[in-house]
Parts: sequence; C-alpha cells; structure tokens
Amino acid sequence: MAAMAKWGNKKWKINSQQVVGIQNISFSYTQVDSTENSTDKKNKKKTSAKAKKKKKKNKRKLNPFSLSFETPIHSGMGVKNVFAEIKSWKKLVTKVNYFYLNDKKIFPKKLQLKQVSVSNVKTNNDGKILYADLSFTLEEYDAKTTSVKVKDSVKKSKAKGIKNGSYVKITGNKYSDGSAVPNSAKDRNYKVTKISGTKALLGNINKWMPLNGLSLIK
Repeated sequence: MAAMAKWGNKKWKINSQQVVGIQNISFSYTQVDSTENSTDKKNKKKTSAKAKKKKKKNKRKLNPFSLSFETPIHSGMGVKNVFAEIKSWKKLVTKVNYFYLNDKKIFPKKLQLKQVSVSNVKTNNDGKILYADLSFTLEEYDAKTTSVKVKDSVKKSKAKGIKNGSYVKITGNKYSDGSAVPNSAKDRNYKVTKISGTKALLGNINKWMPLNGLSLIK
C-alpha cells in the first residue's frame, strides 16, 4: 500500500504494522497585499508608464505557499520509541524537500520545515513518552529569503575540515571531470595537494574531486 503522505524520508502510513496518519491539513493561496500608504499619493503621479505596467503585471502575485497539519504518534501503533521520533523531527527543522499527498506533489516547489510543535504528551509511570500530538508547519522554499542554503549547506557539511595536506577517502561516484570513480579507488586513502573552490586535487592519482565527494580521515 502506498504511503498516505511523504516528505523526504518521512512517511505517513496506516496499515497492519503502523498507524501514523496525517490529519487537519490546512493550506491556502493568498494574493500579496499591494495596498499603498496614502502618504505616497504625490509619488503616484510621478510613476512612469513602465512602472505602472509592471505593477499591473504583478497584481496576481501570491504569498509563499504554507502547509500545516497534525500527526498523532503512539507507542502502541507502530512507533516503538515516541521520544526518538520527536527528536528525529527536531533535526529536520529547516530542511527542504517535496511534499507528497497520495503520491502527488501538493505544491510544485520544495517545502521547508519551519516548525514542529509537540502537545498532549502522555507518559507512563516511569516518564517514558507513550503518546504525543505533533503539529507541522512547512513553507515554500525560497533561497533568496532564507539564510539556509540547501546546496551550500550540503557542501559545507561534507567538506568541513578538508584542506591542503588532509588525508581523505572518496565517497562520491564521479571525479570533477565527470568520469566515473571505480569502486577500487574508494578503498584507498588520498592526500589533498591543492584545493580550488569546491574541488580538491588528489596527489596520489592527480585527479580533481568535488569536496562533497570526499570524507576526511585526518
């Protein structure tokens, strides 16, 4: 059976092994408020014909798409460790991915997880969490209006600490020139002899490799 919904590697399913459903889904499409301050009336008269045309063209511009919903999680319904599941969602705040409902994208662009709220927590006598209601808020991702850069964050996390003289292993599948990395090459250690932008030169084989395709050894 297909998942009820999914976002990245998170899935909502209801079957004989797991009951993790999605409910109270809410989203809207709203026009950007183009109301201008009355004190700008004098400036309006000076507005050029070109500016007026541009303003008319943008009248139907929409605010960023926002999606919210709720999910109850229960230790007796397939979620073995409720607290661990909550912590896994904490790590995903600010992450970006497509959201699917019934295997169809609910919005054509990627959505960023803005908030995860936890409520109605129930525990046993030892304090172990048995039940919790999770509320999610996701918003249309726009690299121009957020400090979280998806591609840059991936590159930096994988390339962190790599510099001239570092020893690394190859984790990527292609060299910088686009040629394939043979499996045998991934079993060896390499010394970085030069770094240029987002790639490193491996002295042993004199090959350039993207930094995000390398793993630091020491």
